[in-house]
Amino acid sequence: MAEPKFGPAGNSESFAAAGFKKSEDAPAWLAQMGLNAFEYQCGRGVRCGEETALKIGAAAKQHGIQMSIHAPYFINLSSEESERMEKNVGYVLETARLAVPLGATRMVVHSHENVKNILRALDEAHMTGCAVCLETMGKKSVLGTAEEVCELVAADDRLLPCIDFGHLNCRTGGHMNTREEVKALFDLMENTIGHERTAKLHAHFSHIEYNDKGEVRHLTFADT
Repeated sequence: MAEPKFGPAGNSESFAAAGFKKSEDAPAWLAQMGLNAFEYQCGRGVRCGEETALKIGAAAKQHGIQMSIHAPYFINLSSEESERMEKNVGYVLETARLAVPLGATRMVVHSHENVKNILRALDEAHMTGCAVCLETMGKKSVLGTAEEVCELVAADDRLLPCIDFGHLNCRTGGHMNTREEVKALFDLMENTIGHERTAKLHAHFSHIEYNDKGEVRHLTFADT
C-alpha cells in the first residue's frame, strides 16, 4: 500500500499571510511544511489558463507534490434535464483538460446517478488520464451517502470514492467521529468496491456546521 499523501484544497489564509499570491508558489511552500499533496480548486468555475497550470504542474513535479483537481461545485450529475446534463459534461471536460497541464491524476466531482454519461464523454474526448472521484455529500436532500457513493464506484473501475468525513458527519447527525464509525465505513468500502480501490480512496477532512437537514456551512478549524 502506498504512503498516504496530505495537503490542502486550495490556498490557505496562511499562504497569503506568508506573502504569496500565485498558486505556482504553493508546491514549494507545501513541501517546506512536509506536505505532499495539493488539490486545485475549480469550485466556482474553471478559470485557470494553460500557461499558469503548466507552471503549477512543473513546480508540483519539482517538489514532489501530488496534484488533484476539484470540478465546479454547481455540477449536479443527478439532474435528468438534458440541457443541464450537457452543461455538466462541459464542466467536467473543462476540468479534465486543465488536469493535464497541472499533472493532476484525480478529479473530484459532486455526484452521481448520470456519471456514466461523464465517463462516456471523457472517453470520446480521449481525456482518460484522471481518475474520477465521486464525493460524499453533506446535505441529506442530495445523493451522496457513503453507501450510494460506493454503489456507484463499484459499477466502473475508473471511479474512486472521495470520502469527505466532514460531509458524512453532517449527514449522519454527528456519527462519523469515532474509531468504530470510521471502521464501519472502511468495512463498507472494502465489501462494496474491494480492498484495492479502498486503499486508493481520496479523502477530505473539513470542519462543518450542521443541523437536522445536514450541512449548513464550512467552518475554519479555529471555529467552535
